[in-house]
Amino acid sequence: MTFDDTLINDVLKHADIVKVIQSYLPVVKKGKDYVAKCPFHDDTNPSMHISPGKQIFKCFVCGTGGSAIQFVMKYEHLSFKEAMKKVAQICGYSDPRLEGISEVDRKSVV
Repeated sequence: MTFDDTLINDVLKHADIVKVIQSYLPVVKKGKDYVAKCPFHDDTNPSMHISPGKQIFKCFVCGTGGSAIQFVMKYEHLSFKEAMKKVAQICGYSDPRLEGISEVDRKSVV
């Protein structure tokens, strides 16, 4: 299935990155942003910052960062399309263009 950037933009526009990350990890509000322990390295203190205003996350120890889609891709080891569909589901966004995306092409990342 092919799709254009408008679908990606629509999903990200309707996504709340705090809600997405909070569905996987406990997050704590700190000022206007949020923090969480980074799941991508052995984190003992919350080093991952989540900016709801910019709709991005960034770990200041391991350097991992990006959008809600990129977080789900890395956390669940999903393809970009599968992660985009998962983000839409978490945020309650539906679009017929997402229906053709399945998990049959799932690839494990070690």
